[in-house]
Amino acid sequence: MRLPLPLLTAALVASIATPGAAQAAAPLPSGLPCIDVVVATVNCPTPPPGPAPAPAPAPAPELAVSCPGRDLVPTRANVRTVRKATLCLLNEQRTSRGLRKLKSVAPLQAVAGAYAKRMVRERFFEHTSPDGGTFLSRIKRTSYLRGGLKRWTVGENLAWGSGERATPERIVQAWMHSPPHKRNIVNRRFRELGLGVALGAPRASAGSGAAATYVNEFGMRRR
Repeated sequence: MRLPLPLLTAALVASIATPGAAQAAAPLPSGLPCIDVVVATVNCPTPPPGPAPAPAPAPAPELAVSCPGRDLVPTRANVRTVRKATLCLLNEQRTSRGLRKLKSVAPLQAVAGAYAKRMVRERFFEHTSPDGGTFLSRIKRTSYLRGGLKRWTVGENLAWGSGERATPERIVQAWMHSPPHKRNIVNRRFRELGLGVALGAPRASAGSGAAATYVNEFGMRRR
């Protein structure tokens, strides 16, 4: 019997080539249960080339069996292993498509970990926090986008699940079955990431068993 996938929220992306004003795209209605699709962009002063036509959808590759802990339900004792397994599975999705692995970096890791814990603590599940903070503003409070960058791109994926739906394997499967989240994971521009896993659900869970909330920050910087 197929179990339902973990719950997802919108996958967001922001990018810039030279300093300019932020232009946020309007939210797009989803029409799908448990998934909202929203894209936010920060445009360059010179309009970028139009997006390439989307390729025909293809089944996601099977997740590798070589990532220890991929089937663990997160607990206090194994949360570090869960985080490593999730990173391993994300990179398997990239390398299977000929893309380079993402490297974990401290500023994005700090943002992801803190935001996952905050959503659990304050019981909300959105890219925008109750006080109006966005994923871009959270990243900008760190050193990640400082230092005279010529170009940068950042993105964020969120998910949570309970019981078997909270394992790294199920979370990555859910992201890969959602086109906007998948685009972040296999975006060839991204080079770095931060991955936060917090024990608990951001709202009352309908499922049974332990719950976990995942935040994945993506980034690329060029000087």
